[in-house]
Amino acid sequence: MGDQELIREFIRLEHVDGALRFLVGSIDWDGPAHPTLSWSVARKLPGGSSASVINDAIAGILGSPDHFAFCGECGERNPLGRMHDEDICQACARRRHGVVY
Repeated sequence: MGDQELIREFIRLEHVDGALRFLVGSIDWDGPAHPTLSWSVARKLPGGSSASVINDAIAGILGSPDHFAFCGECGERNPLGRMHDEDICQACARRRHGVVY
């Protein structure tokens, strides 16, 4: 999944009380086949922030190890909820290592 897809699926921008709030989606698992998505505020900016400041904030969220990680095998950035462990994404664990969820 590319960065633009991650932004569309896992980062939201809300205007609240004259400010911008950046929400990030976190995947939690209620069992091996039951992912749930919850949203939390990752960053706040003044409502009149420029497009470049907003884009920098989004890039910072994507680069944050609190929300996303790179797979050491395929090199793709993933939300933490799609990582098998700190080094390998679930897709690589399944395809390359025979892990069954």
